[in-house]
Amino acid sequence: MDKRALASSFRERLRALIGDERGGVASFLAETGIDRSALSQFLDPGIDRLPRAETLRRIAEARGVTIDWLLALSNAPDGRQTVAPSVQIESAEGEGGGSPIDQWRHEAAGMKLPKGLGAGGGLPGLPGAPKGLPGLPGLPGSKGGRK
Repeated sequence: MDKRALASSFRERLRALIGDERGGVASFLAETGIDRSALSQFLDPGIDRLPRAETLRRIAEARGVTIDWLLALSNAPDGRQTVAPSVQIESAEGEGGGSPIDQWRHEAAGMKLPKGLGAGGGLPGLPGAPKGLPGLPGLPGSKGGRK
């Protein structure tokens, strides 16, 4: 966005903020600390002047909007553009009062892993892994697999 378009967008949003103000222009100026001459330059369509960062911050704080909204970089004036977490972890308790993993451990107690997958057995393709897994086509050493 070039400076003219940015100044025009800022001007429109500044006018909207002043129009929403119940106390009028004088109240807006007092809350933001802007003087009348600067405000008139910001609102003049023939002047492409933008305020300094500190002035933008004061306007945003006084009116409850974001600087991004003032500069037309966002459409949510109050910064409600939040990103929801993609994964949410919830604590859950089962019937016995434990977590699901605790329940699984209790159910699996005393059970054995298939031969070759126990301690030191590893996984297929890693050191210590069995040469082939029966019944899985495509794995070396298994029935129907490549040799």
